[in-house]
Amino acid sequence: MSTKETASAPTQTPRAALQLWGAAKPLLDEGKVDDARDMIVEAVSVLVARNAELELMLKKLRAAGRGATSEKVSAEQLSLLEALLAQATPEGAEPNVEAEAAADAALDQEIEKAASETDSAPEAAATDGAGDVEKPQRRRNSALRMEGLPIKETVLPVPADKADWRLIGYDDTDRLRYSPAHFYREVIKAPVLEAPTLDANGNTVIVKCTDAVPKTLRPGCVAGPDVIAAILTNKYERHMPLHRMHRAVLADQGLHLPVSTLCDWAALGGRACVRLSTALRDEVIHS
Repeated sequence: MSTKETASAPTQTPRAALQLWGAAKPLLDEGKVDDARDMIVEAVSVLVARNAELELMLKKLRAAGRGATSEKVSAEQLSLLEALLAQATPEGAEPNVEAEAAADAALDQEIEKAASETDSAPEAAATDGAGDVEKPQRRRNSALRMEGLPIKETVLPVPADKADWRLIGYDDTDRLRYSPAHFYREVIKAPVLEAPTLDANGNTVIVKCTDAVPKTLRPGCVAGPDVIAAILTNKYERHMPLHRMHRAVLADQGLHLPVSTLCDWAALGGRACVRLSTALRDEVIHS
């Protein structure tokens, strides 16, 4: 077999890698290098998280295998899990299982505490743009820091009915956003206008045109809908616990996101899905 044939033979390449390359190659051919990079980074992040889960599972199974007879794990189960780890572990990776287990236990306690606080928060008639009643925000994102994230500015246009007003500045709204494989900080700049004439009392009229700022799932929430969707997708579709998500955010993105805030956003997204599923059910039943 020639060198060229050996290099192209798929027998030594994992099926998942070939599928990833098949999805990334069209993007590279179209010159969408950033999109291809984001896709690959996200796939590797999922692989690393899954590998860490398997490491912890193996540690627990080995401990159970040394316990009572009724709790012992068969050699076949351990060998199967070790085979899965051999496929999933990147070459040269040596995770600190003990340290991660201790960190997971501490984060689990913090998540349980945050979840209990969210469930016990009193109801209030705070409404969003769609008129839905929501729980009040218990914290004003005071512990959330986004200084390390890339910034994208979105400048809103001046309303057509105020085209003759003088633009004197912008009112900034910070929003945490998510694009495949990375978070970024969006600064939405709403025009601040000064009326061309004085009011009846001779005062200058200044208006902040914030009506066009996109609404969030809850008034005052800094997370965009794509962030909430990413949290729910990672938690329920990819089976990534919140403490894993929390560690990945801190390690890979440079975003300081408290566990309590992450838990609060997951609950917020869940309540939004309940409203959506209820509306869909009613539509199906009455159609």
